Amino acid sequence: MTKTTKYVLLGATALVLIGGAFVLFVAAIIGIALISSETEETSDKTSPPPTISRQAKGKGSVPPELVGVWWRTEGSGHVDYTGKTQYRSGAEHTYKIASDGSVEYSLDKKVLTILQCNLEETKRAEGTVTASGKTLTINFGEMEHTNSNSCDSSEDFEKTLPDSVVAFQYNLKTEYEVTRLCLVENDGEMCYDRKED
Repeated sequence: MTKTTKYVLLGATALVLIGGAFVLFVAAIIGIALISSETEETSDKTSPPPTISRQAKGKGSVPPELVGVWWRTEGSGHVDYTGKTQYRSGAEHTYKIASDGSVEYSLDKKVLTILQCNLEETKRAEGTVTASGKTLTINFGEMEHTNSNSCDSSEDFEKTLPDSVVAFQYNLKTEYEVTRLCLVENDGEMCYDRKED
């Protein structure tokens, strides 16, 4: 075999090897692309649905019998033999529903601890309310939330809570000539008396 023939064979072998390496490289790139595409498709299938904006827009819709101011109170306390209040806790929740479906919510809570510390908490929010069947859905805008403690100022704050949506099952009850709006909440059924003008 001549030197020229050897060089030709070696050159051909090198070309075959280089060509094979190129084919493998291209196959690897295609494989990575396919895996990436499958991963993105799987991710799309398992990812949670997009967050829907909770900003209340437009007006709500409520039947006439729900229009008005609804409120409920809760609390307890203890007075000693001298007449001094040892402790007390009281809160008032109010929903003001207008005929155009707008709603205002407020919470006013005051507590006197056994150590004679005064705790106060308030919440205020506005939004829209819609009644559908026996479901009441309220789209609240931002809620103003404040808290204070006369014995520990580190617990004092004023903050703004984000928009939120709440839904209740509701029904109207009349007991002893008092109309009540009863909402099924996390803590069970809570009934609000209609506040007369």
